[in-house]
Amino acid sequence: MNEKTEGETRPVKNPPGKPELRYLAQGEDVAKLQKILNEKGFAVEETGVYDMQTVKAVRAAQVAAGMPQTGSVQEDTWRMLAKTTKKLKQQEVTENA
Repeated sequence: MNEKTEGETRPVKNPPGKPELRYLAQGEDVAKLQKILNEKGFAVEETGVYDMQTVKAVRAAQVAAGMPQTGSVQEDTWRMLAKTTKKLKQQEVTENA
């Protein structure tokens, strides 16, 4: 994802300590994401693997927050998850694999 500023395109940076996460990523950051998703009301098994269950939970959270449903976690999704203090209302998520 890129951000444009006055004719210049530069990569969008993720918050410090928050990497971009997507399908098949693994590790502690994915486990933290899965824990946050559960806290926000999006049930996902906390395995540390960014599997299809995690992709669907991220899409559902993005839709509930009025964001484009990418299924990956970048700066905008990290910010949304950090700012949202209550459980999000789950909505129907279309399948855009």
